[in-house]
Amino acid sequence: MLTDNYFAINIKKSETARRDICRGLVLAENPFRLLMIAVKCITDMSGDGTFLSSCQQSLENIYGAGLEDPQYIDNRISELKESIDKLERCLDTCNDNVRERLQFSLRLQRNELEKLLNKRK
Repeated sequence: MLTDNYFAINIKKSETARRDICRGLVLAENPFRLLMIAVKCITDMSGDGTFLSSCQQSLENIYGAGLEDPQYIDNRISELKESIDKLERCLDTCNDNVRERLQFSLRLQRNELEKLLNKRK
C-alpha cells in the first residue's frame, strides 16, 4: 500500500512538472527555469536533495560564469535585484541577530550582482 501511495504521489509530481514545462515553452519562458522545474521534480521524486543543489551550482558556474549566456545572466540579475530589494526592506523590522545575517546575505548578493552586471557590459 505504501508503494502504491508513493507511486501516485510521484505521478502527480511528474504531471505538474510536465504541465509547467509545456506552459513555459508556449510562453517562451527562460529555458534554465524550465530545466530547473524538471530537476526539482526529479529531486522530489527521488529524495536526492544534492541533485538539485548540484544542478543549480552547475547552471551558475557553467552557463552564468563559464559560457556567459546572456539569457541566464539577465534572469539571474533580475532575481538578485528582487531579492536584494526584499532583504533591504526587512532590515528595519528585524532583530539584531537576524539583521546581521541579512546584511551578510546582502553583501554576497550585491557582489554577485556586480560581477554579473560587469559580464553583461
